[in-house]
Amino acid sequence: MALLLTTPDRLAALWSGLSGQSMRVDQINQVIPAVSRAIEKYLEVDGLELKARTEYFNVIAGQNYFALRTIGIVEITSIRSSQLRDWTVDPVDDSYYTFDPARGTLEFDGYWLETGPRTLQVIYEGGIAEDVEELVTLPEYADIMLAAEQQVLFTVTRSPHFGATSLSTGGGSRSFEAPVTLLKDVTDKLDKYKRPFAS
Repeated sequence: MALLLTTPDRLAALWSGLSGQSMRVDQINQVIPAVSRAIEKYLEVDGLELKARTEYFNVIAGQNYFALRTIGIVEITSIRSSQLRDWTVDPVDDSYYTFDPARGTLEFDGYWLETGPRTLQVIYEGGIAEDVEELVTLPEYADIMLAAEQQVLFTVTRSPHFGATSLSTGGGSRSFEAPVTLLKDVTDKLDKYKRPFAS
């Protein structure tokens, strides 16, 4: 489940500024997770929830730059390089790499990585918050929350039947959640958090 990027209570405070509309709490509770997932997808991350993570990378000759699948890296626990994928080998000394915690990138200098599929293992703690209650206390991610709130309010006011889409066929019907298309103003707020490239 995606880290929820806002709360109904925060939206209620914003909603009071919209005249002539009653707040649709059930719909907002559906839209918040959908918008949170859409934002994760736009940022090209594998979740924003702060937790322990393990990633494996394919390495080509001469490659020294890698982007982890989240932002907000708290700590690199270990990095191992093994062509045989023997993860009991000694970890790479931290003097051979630098990492940018905010962007989630690793750069190696003076260390020859084993090449091949899944020959680099990175164990780390990363993500922006454990839950939405922690997220609201972090000013460095305020624009992510603002973008989520703007998108939720737009979606609720413009799509009164969000989540009620269904497809009927001869064999029955199926309901599904309509995809969220992020507003340009929302993506503009998110661009500074976007990973530099997918690895």
